[in-house]
Amino acid sequence: MRYAGLGALSAAVLLLEIALTRIYSVTQGYHFAFLAVSLGLLGFGASGTVLFVVPGLWRRAGHRLLGTAALLFTLTALGSYWAVNRIPFDAYLLVLQPSMLLHLVLFYLAPVVPFFFAGLALGGALTLEPGKAAGLYGANLVGAGVGAVLALAGPAARGPAGALAVVAVLGLVSWITLTPASSVGRLALRAGTAVALVALAWLLLPSVELRLSPYKALPQVLRQEGSELAWTGWNAISRVDVVKADGLHQAPGLSFTYAQALPPQSALTVDGDNLSTLTATSPEGALFTAHLPSAVAYQILKQPRVLVVEPGGGLDVLTALHHGAESVVAVIANPLEAELLKNRFSAAAGGVFIDPDVELVVGNPRAYLARDSGSFDLVVVSLRDAFRPITAGAYSLGENYVYTREAFEQYLRHLAPGGVLMVTRWVQVPPSEGLRVAATVVEALKGVGVRDPRDSIAAVRTLQTLTLLAKIEPFTPSELDGVRRFARSQQMDISYLPDADPEELNRYFVLPEEVYFTGLRRLLDPRERKDFYRDQTFDVSPTSDNRPFFFHFFRWRQVPAVLDRLGKDWRPFGGAGFLVVMAFLAVSIVASTAIILAPLLVRARRKRERLDGDGDTEGDWRVLVYFFALGLAFLWLELPLMQRFILLLDHPTYSFGVVLFSLLVFSGVGSLLSPRLGRFRKWAIPALGVLALVYAVGTSSVVQAVLGLPLVARIPVAVAIIAPLAMLMGVPFPSGILALQRRRPALVPWAWGANGYASVVGSVVGALIALTWGFSWVMLAAGSVYLVAWAVFYRSLAAATLEPAEQI
Repeated sequence: MRYAGLGALSAAVLLLEIALTRIYSVTQGYHFAFLAVSLGLLGFGASGTVLFVVPGLWRRAGHRLLGTAALLFTLTALGSYWAVNRIPFDAYLLVLQPSMLLHLVLFYLAPVVPFFFAGLALGGALTLEPGKAAGLYGANLVGAGVGAVLALAGPAARGPAGALAVVAVLGLVSWITLTPASSVGRLALRAGTAVALVALAWLLLPSVELRLSPYKALPQVLRQEGSELAWTGWNAISRVDVVKADGLHQAPGLSFTYAQALPPQSALTVDGDNLSTLTATSPEGALFTAHLPSAVAYQILKQPRVLVVEPGGGLDVLTALHHGAESVVAVIANPLEAELLKNRFSAAAGGVFIDPDVELVVGNPRAYLARDSGSFDLVVVSLRDAFRPITAGAYSLGENYVYTREAFEQYLRHLAPGGVLMVTRWVQVPPSEGLRVAATVVEALKGVGVRDPRDSIAAVRTLQTLTLLAKIEPFTPSELDGVRRFARSQQMDISYLPDADPEELNRYFVLPEEVYFTGLRRLLDPRERKDFYRDQTFDVSPTSDNRPFFFHFFRWRQVPAVLDRLGKDWRPFGGAGFLVVMAFLAVSIVASTAIILAPLLVRARRKRERLDGDGDTEGDWRVLVYFFALGLAFLWLELPLMQRFILLLDHPTYSFGVVLFSLLVFSGVGSLLSPRLGRFRKWAIPALGVLALVYAVGTSSVVQAVLGLPLVARIPVAVAIIAPLAMLMGVPFPSGILALQRRRPALVPWAWGANGYASVVGSVVGALIALTWGFSWVMLAAGSVYLVAWAVFYRSLAAATLEPAEQI
């Protein structure tokens, strides 16, 4: 029963962690979703501190406290959900209102409490019976893996309220099974109490409204007069809202020559952001689309076969149909979004998604292209993302596999002879998005065999947008004339043509310097390209599948200027950009150091002789290094696998669930098997070091090879890829605990705390490594850290684990 109770608790913990990522992503933004990963680890580490500093509590209360900790986890999980939606935290005011720092700390630490109590139960079981570390650790991991699967199906997939209700059920099951039953009556009382608490949670949770940041698109559009929330729904990967808004008039880049009113529009948002419009007009009546920058492609292509990547509310589909496209394939990754556009709100979108000439494909655009051998005359990468001031920096951590070099190579390879790739991005000051897309397209053209891309690029600029056109073949003179005529008739600026005359540039939306033309010329010149990247204010170098952070433009040399402007700037986060994201992450490091490491170090120094009587200072630090290294390395394999497999599994939430399930369940299996490995146990760590190198280099190739399979086939492939690595990852921790139990048992809770602390720090440092150098380097760093752990293990701990296996 104890293993079942710990497994149920671990499932609840993992499900709570995933629910927090969804809550933070919707209410604040993706950067907070990333921080949720470290909350559980911080709570677990803090529990190690208590277990180590107050060992007498566990000796006296024993197993009774396991159930109490599970009950407190359940209650505080529900309380933390309420708290994060009541704390008046506004991230955009951090640099203007010092009091907001207190709200940040409360907002961040409130969810740590339930993880702390869960850590007390799980770490307490390990402390009480370290000789059964393999079984206890294995039950923990397998249970957590089950929690990852629950997040993708059933009530937990229907939004945070459903997920928290399942967390409550699992937590209470854990409470009942972990508390010793002294009588049938008491057991019945606990069961009745649990049922009552679950019923209460089920009734109250839906009434807790998520408190969205007022700067997200959904609250902003709802503030407009005549706006009304028409529909809200959840699936496992997102929250989708549709707003009827009388005052909504959105058509990015629309020419000023268009003087009529836009048709009625509704707003669609995903996770409260990335607003796109549904336009209620037929293709024949969509006259305004002829005045959009994307209409330029139809001046050089007649009745094209069109592929639209992530069309949002369907504006690019409407444009294609208005211009007489022969056929349109629209690929949408989010199934809930697709269902709304094709059914419930099809009329609000002009009926374009039920048009007989339109095929709506639900799934990852990259996966669709990998399995489809067809070709298109025009591939449109829609402007699906909302305008985000570049200095905000909050979206640096967001992966996007639509804008990588490998993605653009796929688009180009699916062009028919004479076909055009068209992508539109927001104009930013200083230039960023447009130049990064251009740089990535240039690299993609080289990747598909275009030796000199200078004649294969064209660009048109409006006040808001930059539209880039690319071909594998050079643009013909008649095609270039078509671009010129369109730009002149719509009063849009030419930002690049192979034969552009300086007098053609910068005529309507005048910049002090036509930086896009200058930038594109330097990008297209191999001798200038490297210097061009170095000279830019922001990092506009191409993104890749190994480093898919399209919105990460930050450079450390910007720091003095950013700090000088703090408190003087109107922009989001006071212009502090990525540094504010770093401040969020710094809170976790400071809290971890204060809560976890400092008490452990103080007590270890003062009472070392009372622990084991040998005064082995060097041995204590080896224990710290070993378990710290294990926590660091485990996370540095876990995080890049979750991020890299987003491409394979279509969405971050799917990747989070499947990768965590695979890692945790098979790590649990490895832990359960570890006592039977005998002398081979000590070789698990160096094997992990080698496998980390193999996975760092090889996983991308495997992902590309199977990307064309249906999602139901890709999921077992992902599990099979991860399983061998995960089984080995489950061996080192119980092996180390077994060694401590036989030589220095009082250090077991210290090991638990150090392992948790390492994971908190590792989540921060791993993200920085990925942003700077890519996922492969994070995995290589994990392999190196495993080898450090092996050096410590082999010298100090290995001998203690070579005795006969303990009973599980």
